[in-house]
Amino acid sequence: MLTIQTAMRFVQVTCALCLVAAPSNQPSINAKSGVEAQTRYCKSVWEYTQTNPPHRFFAEIENPSEEPGENTKWQEFATKEDMEKDENHYTAAFVWLREGRVVAANFTISDGSQDWFQYADYCFDSRGRLAGIQEELRSFYGMIVARRRYSYDGKGKLLDKSETFMDLDNQKPKRPDEEFIDRELPTYLRVRKLPFASLLGKKRRSGH
Repeated sequence: MLTIQTAMRFVQVTCALCLVAAPSNQPSINAKSGVEAQTRYCKSVWEYTQTNPPHRFFAEIENPSEEPGENTKWQEFATKEDMEKDENHYTAAFVWLREGRVVAANFTISDGSQDWFQYADYCFDSRGRLAGIQEELRSFYGMIVARRRYSYDGKGKLLDKSETFMDLDNQKPKRPDEEFIDRELPTYLRVRKLPFASLLGKKRRSGH
């Protein structure tokens, strides 16, 4: 079983593979040009996240006395190591900045069961608008890896979606069966809609 700490260490590598997903439909010429522009932009952003460390670290802290997901609170940590030391979270996010603006947010999402992990890279343009998402769901329910990619225009309209399914063990194409449980991914159309957006305006915590 994966742990949240292991998942966070590998999330950038695994999500980068989402770029190879094949389109699921044929957009119009105008839509296709918009998709290609957004894809190029987000590809450059995600390459930036592969070659530069995250700037800020957030986690959704669970209340040990409550059921998972109840009365949670997002908290910023000074370093990735500090965040990984805290055992009271199942969902965490890395954030990258360019010229002081958020351009990428990388989430690792779980419910603590270790039966599934969902990784999501959000790409934002210079105005804080969602441009694209690449997602990977790794689930022991049905032994499936589901990879999806989404492109959005500047107004929050979905331009394109692609998805592939593979066997969790051997990475070969696999059709989901009745045991597979899909997970809905949150869509944050603006940086200000991120669940920790209120913390972004605060002074960054210093590392040790």
